[in-house]
Amino acid sequence: MTNRDDAPVARGARLLVVDDDPDMLRLLSMRLTAAGYQVTAVTSAESALTQLEIEHPQMVLSDVRLPGRDGLALFDEIRQNTRPCR
Repeated sequence: MTNRDDAPVARGARLLVVDDDPDMLRLLSMRLTAAGYQVTAVTSAESALTQLEIEHPQMVLSDVRLPGRDGLALFDEIRQNTRPCR
């Protein structure tokens, strides 16, 4: 797994997972947690943006088709409002 700079994301890294399908969100959260990642799961782009004000995950994994603001718009807003990780 890599982040937006194509650097590997280490086990134990904090991930934010966004999906409006509760079954998919639960499955992804369980699998990523079992793989050693710290997962925060939310069901909308708006919730993801709120969560990003609270914590700063190493990676955001999002469904593209979300109600309201879609995953691509979410990533555009994240890029506009955050500074690059170094």
